[in-house]
Amino acid sequence: MTINELKSRGIQNLIEASEYINRSHQLGIFLVPDIISDIVACIINPENSTNAIVLNSNFGEISSKLKDIKNLVNVEINSNNVEVAKYLNPNLKFINEDPLSYSSDKFDNVVSFLPFGLRDCFEFFI
Repeated sequence: MTINELKSRGIQNLIEASEYINRSHQLGIFLVPDIISDIVACIINPENSTNAIVLNSNFGEISSKLKDIKNLVNVEINSNNVEVAKYLNPNLKFINEDPLSYSSDKFDNVVSFLPFGLRDCFEFFI
């Protein structure tokens, strides 16, 4: 999904993008369901949070629900997703960087969208 594709179809927000993806059955594009974004926002409670970071922010599905947080940082490794997220959420800050390498200030809340595109296997040792 590109910005040009969204513009050519008149898509201007996440709701329209989600409907388009669901109708066209585009493979390889994953969106956080709206109900999940609502649950995360309820847990985080944007009215009482001063800063948060969303790792693997994808197209800004969760971030759009946390937009009232004063210092909201969104980190996404996929540059195309960052450009689309900026288009769909023009008032939010998105950073194109590897979330595993990103370092910055401390945050009250950390949220992560599962990196579905990650193909590496991880082993955890106890």
